[in-house]
Amino acid sequence: MLDFLRGKIVYVDKDFIGLDVNNIGFRIFTSNTKKYQINNEYTFFVNEILKDKEIVIFGFPNHKELKLFNKIISVSGVGVKTALVLLDNFSAEQLIYLIKSKNSKDLVVLPGVGIRAERLVLDLSNKLNDIDDGQTFEYENVFKALKRVGYKSVDISEALKKIPSNLSDNEATKLIIKEINNAK
Repeated sequence: MLDFLRGKIVYVDKDFIGLDVNNIGFRIFTSNTKKYQINNEYTFFVNEILKDKEIVIFGFPNHKELKLFNKIISVSGVGVKTALVLLDNFSAEQLIYLIKSKNSKDLVVLPGVGIRAERLVLDLSNKLNDIDDGQTFEYENVFKALKRVGYKSVDISEALKKIPSNLSDNEATKLIIKEINNAK
């Protein structure tokens, strides 16, 4: 059983990457494939799943994201595609926050999630303590404030991916609103 793989990215596809580990190629299904650069070295914490008589490898940049993926797919009726959609749209910390705050309405709008969102929130809202280290995500206060004034979590999360880190909350808020408005 594999625990992690470290190697260079050979190619990036929509849902997976090709990883060269000592001249052995691994196809690793992962979230946010756009963030990976060809010829750069990465470490993926992995889970091997037997699917249709073949072993499929799912990999994530940190152990926390892998554990969250495993929790999500443990929910009845929620599969790997739904888990990847969730992790594509939200960081692990954002997703933990939304689930623990029982916010299924922000998850239901994602393609492929739909009615599974309610089941996911009900099943996991009290089962994430071993993953949730209490660490807030960057700009969490901005995320919450923009939610309160009516912005969608998905839009905020997407904008957060595009802004630099270490900004003041005011600067981050302005940039996030600008990103959201430019996307529409």
